[in-house]
Amino acid sequence: MSAPPERGKANAAVENLLADALGLPREAIQILRGHTGAHKILEIHGIEEPELRKRVSEKLE
Repeated sequence: MSAPPERGKANAAVENLLADALGLPREAIQILRGHTGAHKILEIHGIEEPELRKRVSEKLE
């Protein structure tokens, strides 16, 4: 998936992709830093770290 880095479309695509992959509402994912760069720092609500790690590892299998 790719979106042009214009008017936040790429960042919105990242947030939507992660929310969908983790089974969370879109509002649970927020980019804190890296809005204009390739590396991002995210805040994720509504899931504990062990469950987050489990879901991520399942998606990577």
